Amino acid sequence: MKLLRMLVLPVLIAGVVGPALAGGGEGAVPSARVGRLVQELRHQSARVRDRARVELDTIGQPAVREISALVLNPEEDRASREAGIIALGRIGGEEAARTLVALLKDSDKAIRRESARALGEAGEPSTAQDLVLTLQDAHPSVRLEAARALNRLGSQEAESAFIQLLGDVDTDVRIASLDALGTIQSERAIPSVEPLLKDPDEEVRKRAARSLGSIGSGKGVQALLAALRDVEASVRIEAVQALGAVGDTAGVGPLLETLDSEDKNYKMACALALGAIGDKRATRPLEELLRDENINVRVHAIRGLGEIKDPASISSLAEMLRDQDTVVRMAAVEALGAIGTDEARRALTRVANDESGHIRKRAYEIMNLISAGSPEHDMERETKEEGGETI
Repeated sequence: MKLLRMLVLPVLIAGVVGPALAGGGEGAVPSARVGRLVQELRHQSARVRDRARVELDTIGQPAVREISALVLNPEEDRASREAGIIALGRIGGEEAARTLVALLKDSDKAIRRESARALGEAGEPSTAQDLVLTLQDAHPSVRLEAARALNRLGSQEAESAFIQLLGDVDTDVRIASLDALGTIQSERAIPSVEPLLKDPDEEVRKRAARSLGSIGSGKGVQALLAALRDVEASVRIEAVQALGAVGDTAGVGPLLETLDSEDKNYKMACALALGAIGDKRATRPLEELLRDENINVRVHAIRGLGEIKDPASISSLAEMLRDQDTVVRMAAVEALGAIGTDEARRALTRVANDESGHIRKRAYEIMNLISAGSPEHDMERETKEEGGETI
């Protein structure tokens, strides 16, 4: 058997790395330095292997052929092959990709897994179909890395495969597929993603909500609204954030109904989501949050109001310029600047005597920006009328 391997192996290697090993062309014959570094990939010390791999990364394409010869040899030590595979992924290029694709069929699942991961790093679009086929691998860790690699490639042709993997028995594979479908923004996947909002695994439910938010279609809103009743706070918050990302006004009413939650993190997420949706129905409820005892809740409510840009909130935001906390006051300054009306500009004069120089400076910058559209106003005069100094 060993004799057979010795006879077949050179043929296999020649078929993958090409005739360049026989000579000819720039960089056809590996330099002594490349040979030494490839030999160091076989060293027992991980530190030595890592150092050699980093050097090979810097050499780049001229090192690919010798590294390929090492990693394609099943008689080599697994650690050495894995180090070489990582190097090929970092170097990239068509020749390295051919070697990595060949390794997707290796008998060692660890080699298949590392090769799939390296293909994601190499970033060769031509390898997408090979990675799609690898999604059928018998081992979940290989399927997972293939899914992640396709995600990094941003491959549209992988969409159907990702949808299929949503039913995978392995949790990590389902999660990776959800992330990929969110990245692709696959509206076609929505009916397949929605059931995972009821998955037994909390992390899967969170990622399903996140995926629907990334896809950004109103078609997923009803499923996200149902997720607001999830038993886990983390899933509910993820659903709130997704509703904000989608921006559909159908989410406003249900979000307002849950805004009185005792969970400060949920309230903060709601405030930002309502701000992202931008519906003025949220103005008054967010103003009520400005009285919350938690500083972060007040800040998020202010930011939400700044996103909505409703002039009706100027008076409430102006009051927050007197808040004891500097972060709250600065958030109010920014929100008033976002509204950007003359009334908002006049409200900013209240910080003329603020103890924070940063707040005074920022208010002055914003007032100048607002007044650029209203040159008839004299900022210095208005500031004095408020009883303060020129900011």
